Amino acid sequence: MATGRGLLTGLVTGFILLILLTLSAGYRESPPKRVTVIDDLTQGQECERSRYYCAKGCEPTDPNSPESPLPPGDVVPDDLQPLDEYPEYPLWGPYIEAIQTTVTPVTLYSNEINGVTTDLDLKYDTPFKLSGDGLWNLDTWFSKYADGSGAKTNLRENTLTQRQQDKTMRPESRFGFKDLDQGADLTSGADYDQYKYICGEVKKGDSPNPDFALVKRKRAATRGCARVTIKDRGSSEPKTVQFDSVTPTPVELFLGEKNKVTSDVAVTFNEENTNPDVAGEGLWELSTWYSKDEDGEGRVTNLVPEALSEQQANKPVDNFNPFTFEDVAADVDLRDKEGCGKYRYFCAQIKKGSPRPDYQQVGKSRASRTGCAPVTCRLRDNPDDEGNPGDRDGPDRDRDPKDRDPKDRDRGERERERERNRERKIEVVHTSTTPVTLYRNEVNDVTTDVAIAFDTEVYIQGTDLWEMSIWFSKQRDGSGAKTNLREATLSPRQQDKKVKPDKPLLYSELPQQVDLSDGTGCGKYRYICSELRKNTPNPDFKLTDRKKLSRRGCAQVTCKDRGDDSTPTVQFAAVQPNPVTIYIGEKTPVTTDVDVKFKQANTDPNTAGIDLWQMSLWFSKKADGSGRVSDFVETSLNEAQGEMGVDFQNFVFEGLGAKADLRNLLGCGKHKYICARVRKDSPEPDYELIGKSLAARTGCAKVRCESRSLPEQKLELVATTPTPVTLYKNERNPVTTDVTVDFEADYPVAGKKLWQMSLWFSKSPLGDGKKVNLRESALSGSQRSQPIDIEQSLVFEGLPQSVDLSNGDGCGKYRYICAEIRKLEPEPPFEYTLKRKLSPKGCAKVSCIDRKKMTPTVEFQRVQPTPVTLTVGENNQVSTDVTVEFNPRTTDEDVSGKGLWGMAVWFSKSKDGQGSSVGFVESTLSKTQAKQAVAFGGDFEFLGLEMSVDLTDAIGCGKYRFICARIRKGDPLPDYDLVGKKSVTGCAPVECMRAEEEEEEPLVIVSTTITPVILYAGEQINVFPDVTVNFRGEEGVSGSNLWQMSIWFGKKGDGSGKKTGLTESTLTQSQKDQTLDISQDLIFREIEKSADLRESDGCGKYKYICAEIRKDNPSPSFKYEKKRPSSVRGCAKTSCTVREQPDPTVKFASTQPTGVTIYEEELNVVNTDVVVTFDESETDPTVAGTRLWQMQLWFSKAANGAGSSIGTIESALSGEDGEQPVSFSDFSFDGLEARADLTKAGCGKYKFICARVRKDKPDPSYKLVGKDPSQTTGCAPVECLRGRDPTVQFASLSTTPVTVYEETLTAVTTTVSVSFEEDRTDLVSGSSLWQVDLWFSKSNDGRGSSSDEAENVLSVTQAAKSVNFNQFVFEDLEISADLTPEERGCGKYRFICAQIRRDDPEPTYKLLGKDRTTSTGCAPVRCDKSQVPTVQFASVSNTPVTVYEEQRTTVQSTVSVTFDRENTNPEVAGSGLWQLRVWFSKNEDGQGSSIDVTESALSSAQSAKAVNFNSFVFEDIEATADLTAAGCGKYRYICAQIRRDNPEPDYKVVGKSPAVTVGCSPVSCERLVVPEVTVTSVRNTPISLLEGEDNQVGTDVTVTFDRSSDEISGSNLWRMETWYSKAADGSGAKVSYSQSSLSSSQSSEGVGRSYRINFRNVAANADLSSAGCGKYLHVCARIKKGEPDTDYILQDNGPNSIIGCSPVECGSATPPTPHITPTRLTVTSTQVEVGRQETIDVDVSVFFDPSNTDDVSGSNNWRIIVWLSDDSTGVGGSRIAETDETISFAQKDMSLRSAGPLNFRNVAVDMNLSTVRCKYVTHVCARMKKASPDPDYTMSPKSVTGCAPCRCS
Repeated sequence: MATGRGLLTGLVTGFILLILLTLSAGYRESPPKRVTVIDDLTQGQECERSRYYCAKGCEPTDPNSPESPLPPGDVVPDDLQPLDEYPEYPLWGPYIEAIQTTVTPVTLYSNEINGVTTDLDLKYDTPFKLSGDGLWNLDTWFSKYADGSGAKTNLRENTLTQRQQDKTMRPESRFGFKDLDQGADLTSGADYDQYKYICGEVKKGDSPNPDFALVKRKRAATRGCARVTIKDRGSSEPKTVQFDSVTPTPVELFLGEKNKVTSDVAVTFNEENTNPDVAGEGLWELSTWYSKDEDGEGRVTNLVPEALSEQQANKPVDNFNPFTFEDVAADVDLRDKEGCGKYRYFCAQIKKGSPRPDYQQVGKSRASRTGCAPVTCRLRDNPDDEGNPGDRDGPDRDRDPKDRDPKDRDRGERERERERNRERKIEVVHTSTTPVTLYRNEVNDVTTDVAIAFDTEVYIQGTDLWEMSIWFSKQRDGSGAKTNLREATLSPRQQDKKVKPDKPLLYSELPQQVDLSDGTGCGKYRYICSELRKNTPNPDFKLTDRKKLSRRGCAQVTCKDRGDDSTPTVQFAAVQPNPVTIYIGEKTPVTTDVDVKFKQANTDPNTAGIDLWQMSLWFSKKADGSGRVSDFVETSLNEAQGEMGVDFQNFVFEGLGAKADLRNLLGCGKHKYICARVRKDSPEPDYELIGKSLAARTGCAKVRCESRSLPEQKLELVATTPTPVTLYKNERNPVTTDVTVDFEADYPVAGKKLWQMSLWFSKSPLGDGKKVNLRESALSGSQRSQPIDIEQSLVFEGLPQSVDLSNGDGCGKYRYICAEIRKLEPEPPFEYTLKRKLSPKGCAKVSCIDRKKMTPTVEFQRVQPTPVTLTVGENNQVSTDVTVEFNPRTTDEDVSGKGLWGMAVWFSKSKDGQGSSVGFVESTLSKTQAKQAVAFGGDFEFLGLEMSVDLTDAIGCGKYRFICARIRKGDPLPDYDLVGKKSVTGCAPVECMRAEEEEEEPLVIVSTTITPVILYAGEQINVFPDVTVNFRGEEGVSGSNLWQMSIWFGKKGDGSGKKTGLTESTLTQSQKDQTLDISQDLIFREIEKSADLRESDGCGKYKYICAEIRKDNPSPSFKYEKKRPSSVRGCAKTSCTVREQPDPTVKFASTQPTGVTIYEEELNVVNTDVVVTFDESETDPTVAGTRLWQMQLWFSKAANGAGSSIGTIESALSGEDGEQPVSFSDFSFDGLEARADLTKAGCGKYKFICARVRKDKPDPSYKLVGKDPSQTTGCAPVECLRGRDPTVQFASLSTTPVTVYEETLTAVTTTVSVSFEEDRTDLVSGSSLWQVDLWFSKSNDGRGSSSDEAENVLSVTQAAKSVNFNQFVFEDLEISADLTPEERGCGKYRFICAQIRRDDPEPTYKLLGKDRTTSTGCAPVRCDKSQVPTVQFASVSNTPVTVYEEQRTTVQSTVSVTFDRENTNPEVAGSGLWQLRVWFSKNEDGQGSSIDVTESALSSAQSAKAVNFNSFVFEDIEATADLTAAGCGKYRYICAQIRRDNPEPDYKVVGKSPAVTVGCSPVSCERLVVPEVTVTSVRNTPISLLEGEDNQVGTDVTVTFDRSSDEISGSNLWRMETWYSKAADGSGAKVSYSQSSLSSSQSSEGVGRSYRINFRNVAANADLSSAGCGKYLHVCARIKKGEPDTDYILQDNGPNSIIGCSPVECGSATPPTPHITPTRLTVTSTQVEVGRQETIDVDVSVFFDPSNTDDVSGSNNWRIIVWLSDDSTGVGGSRIAETDETISFAQKDMSLRSAGPLNFRNVAVDMNLSTVRCKYVTHVCARMKKASPDPDYTMSPKSVTGCAPCRCS
């Protein structure tokens, strides 16, 4: 039974399968129109998921069924392909189902030309990824209807770029196109209804590859429209901003490293649509990311949505000054990356932030807001370790590849596979070629530079990549005949030039040659063209063109005669620097002399001027200076060297400096040669540099590289320090540590394979004991070669280790991670010492935690700074303590490490810190504070955060009301998670106070000192000490009975104890009254004190003499303080001796100087005689010796010299005066010099001159007794005069009032009256005595801002006015008050002010008392309403004009003006009334950009035209339209604007709206038909000349034109050149050349129906007074176009059709110049070896035609040029190592006899073949040319060439 059931089941199953197979076969034969595909049925997916393709197991879908996912009536498109075409897909190929299309709305402004952008998004459904070329197209337009139907206004078809056309579509991804451009001209008569909606429709590309089906879920699924807003741009709208470009700087990344890099992002604005004063807070947002697309589209990597700091986000536009966000972070971690595929470009996009105040962003084009910069991504240089995966940086670089995670290996393989398979596609965008200049009748060697711009993502480096063709053409696009075509112009190095993304391909100085020496014209040489092509590249790549001729570039050729301009030419021939010596391991300054040679034939020897030359210096590995450059010096010439004139014999730049920095290098590999390159600077006057060959401008010299021992240089290893790591229990831990090695180094170390590092874990902090997980070689290849820098530590980053705790092991063996540095084996050639034994080794703590504590958390709860106090008027240095509180529930208490916190501090007006910030300090924490561990309970504080606030010029603390602090997460190590707010801010109030008014500083006695004295034991003696008191304070003291002094002797140095011989009152009356000058010490001189030692046993009680000052009974009273209690007392040690023999005594009786005269405002040097008398009873008349006396001189206000002294001279005696012996009859000191400086002081303190005689240091000594000041001091009166120059002092100045008028420029006159201080003013007279300034002011004293200042208003006569005490008046002084601006009122014109001052008088005088109040005066100004007549324009219109394309057209238009009669005064007349501005515009109202503006189009007569209401017209107004380089687009209208000029008399314009002052009329732009004439022949009549005479002769010239020529007439139509020539066709040298041989009437002869012009007696003068007839065999004439007033085109039937020559009959013929005809040249075969400098020897033989060859002798006859080529004829092919310096001087002077042949034996040729390949060398070629023979000969052809096989190895 069971068997039966099984059989039945099998039959049923087989039957069902048969039905299914039948149905399947039916579908194959006739595919259903509506089927469903399931790409994977294994997961039970429903058939509805894929709607159009069928797979086994799914039923066809009925679109009309309720379950159908398709809309009713939708059909499968007919273009679906059969199954065979797409075997990988079931039934049909790939398809896209469009669901819905949306576009973004835009805003248009009425009466403007609007440029807008919109974005289009396509919602779609597809199971396929679609990638290829030319997939998409898109149209945009404006429409009246919401579905885009009807008329498509401004339809733009196929608007996508090539990149957008190729955009990849992926399943379930967003797809669309951004920044689609559209425009709408709403300026005139636009129908706004046609702009209600903006629409876009996406379509398949024209030829998509691969093809696909685009189907629609709905009929309009691929079309979308959005509403357009149209509004007026009102003045009340917010300010606008439009971005123009965003440009980040490139960045460099290193594979396998954690890269911390920054980029500077520069932003430019569209200045027309951006307000220059946009400012505020939160203005901008900047997002950054990495991309593999150069436009930043596609997949985004490392997106940073907000990359700006708060300060950067507040950056104002600032009037379009450079706008750059500096140091924008661009960090990226490549430690586990295998490649840089996603990091090819660093991109930035700016957008509007949340601005306060707001602004409107217009023109939101993504391209203008986004910019990308290329990323350089590479491994660190380590050529010795290439290909070693173990040396790759990163955590796994030392792990065996087999041990690495299989997922990592697969990911790396996939990445490398994608890199290998990525298509090498290069698109040529544009090719440019630089222009050249050709000279007629010369062989021209020229060079051109070619630049090719690419669009590519690939980097291609290989061999035989490129080749270049260069030719000349008559056509601008290079089409037609290619003259002088050089198919292969690139050297092997140039052929291999690599391609980089976003980098153009540049080729410099590609050579060409044009031989015009036979008189050939430039008709075939109008353009020089180049074209790039692929060579035979390895590796191959795909080269495409953006446009048809993208690879071709042509440039204009300038063709002229050498004499057409006066610009000299210069061509360099060679550059050679001198060798230098450098030293390994040092930075060596070197100097070299650079010898420069010129190509004499092409260099003007008189070239001179300034800034002629510049020189670059560098070091190179290569003898030609190519390749990598080291220690480059851009400009090395000084000013004098840059001005050196050309010198063919000796042109050397001496002492040019450079520096070779080998401090981090172990050898001189990069410094083998020193190279120099000369170049043109910015010469004045200019010269033309020709033949710009790099080889001719560059030279190198061998460098001598040495090493020298430097004494006592230190290299000591100090410490090795790894960074801590964290391990997680129960896990496998891959970790990295950074190891820092510190050296004390006097010199750097660099090289390869220097270091090795061991890394292990240990229980010991010293790394002792067992080394767990020891890695002996922890460094990568690049790290092994890291250099020692004398200024930085040696840091090895990211050294990997691994600890497996997954088996439950604890961390006991892993308490410390340790590292040990050592030199690599074999040891590199340097040595270092150890500071400590353990210096090479270091360990760091290991943190071991559970995974649940893997990352601790922190939440900030509160931040509170302490208040501070600011003082207005001071520069405040304040500090605040900041307390931080954490949320204890979410903050781990064991958070610790480095760089945990970041803190910002600032001042704010608001208590929450919002709004503008002042004094913002971003990073205020020290390293110690930043690693402060978490603490709770208010114990977490940052103390002493310092800030500086300068309020010295402030009037309050307005912006400094609160001090705020913000805590944030730092850059912690180890990391923690921040929960809650990213930052927390707290503020504290600021106490603002004003600086206290400083109280007057009290008078303080600082110290008292007394001079020592000498005492004699057993004697009674009088001593005379000086007492000096030092005060501090602001004011001195004067009066009577001010001071008193106590003096005593004592045993102690502080004056305490018993006071022996105390005298309470020791001062004389004058000393009591002595004035205290606070700027000087108070000195009481020679106070008499008696000491009686007759009864004393020795000097014990007299060890010190002491003095104490106190107040006496002062009038007026004053107070003083003591700095210390002892400040009023001073003591000095006495000298107590036993007198062996009494000294002679001297006592003065009187001292009296003679009076002097001094002058105010001068430095007076005066002489006085001082007479001294002695008290004869107490003076020993025998006193004599040396240094007996000294004299003090000073000036004083007091007759006794007391009080303050001025101009003190302490030692007024000379050595001779001091030796004068005592004399009772005649004792005086004559001619003692004193000085009185009255340049800045008056006579008040100089009333007396005083002298004091005193004892000096006599030898032998004497005793001075009785030092009473009345005896030692004397004074004499001083006469103080006003000065030897006359003086003037003003007493007052006044002006007369004036009246001005509002809105008027008013010229007014005022009278200035001056009075003098009569007693201080002399009756001065002369010239240029005075000057007066006038101005208007708001204040009655003239201070503050001034308006309309007029300086120096006096006439010459007024300035010479003599002083008059009765009346001193300046009348009719003129000043103008300009109140014409309507907004300027009378506020600044309340007073008219004048100031008198000294001018430059002759004779001179002195101005005293320069008080502003006495030299300035003001008078009130009356300001009335304007009385100026008014003018208001009603309309302006002008007549249309016609301009011509590609022409500069001068047109005339008539401008009519009407006036508003109610507001215009009909009597306005005068001069300079009007001005007319004329321009061209593309707008009907003249708005927008103005083209070819004429600012002042009226003549003086027109500008004086009086107002006329009936007819006011300006006729024949001229304007010039220059369309030579522009189209008609900007020349649609000609516009005129009437405006006020500089009227006399004045009037005022009211109602200045452009609607009434501007008028425009249409411009007709046509193509001008220029007449054309063709010259068929020129004939001239023969001439006779006489030798030895200056022949003034003429020839008749007949010019015949082709009958197809147009008739022309005008002036300056023609120019005629005449010359003499040896050749019958006028070729060769031109003698007696003239290009101005026609009269004005002849040059204006027109071409009529006779088609012939006869020019009679055209001057052809020939001066043979000192020359023969040899060069005057033919007279020639050439017709040329002049400078016609009406243009035409001059054509010819070849160069000979415009030249005519006829024979000359000369009175005495000279022997003809020899002529030779070479027929062939042979050269012997040779062999060369490439890759080096090679010298070859060849024999060259030249053969001649005997029937047409004369004998030639003389010097410098021949020139031989030799080169290597791959062409057997030497005409085409390559030209390698070409040189013309081949034959000796003797060979150049070889004579030619009997038609030769000429044999040049052993021609030695030096060739640089270091970069040449043998594939281009098959023949050696030689060419003979004429040199510079003396005497001359002629040769035709100009050269002869021959080649022979050359073997190359």
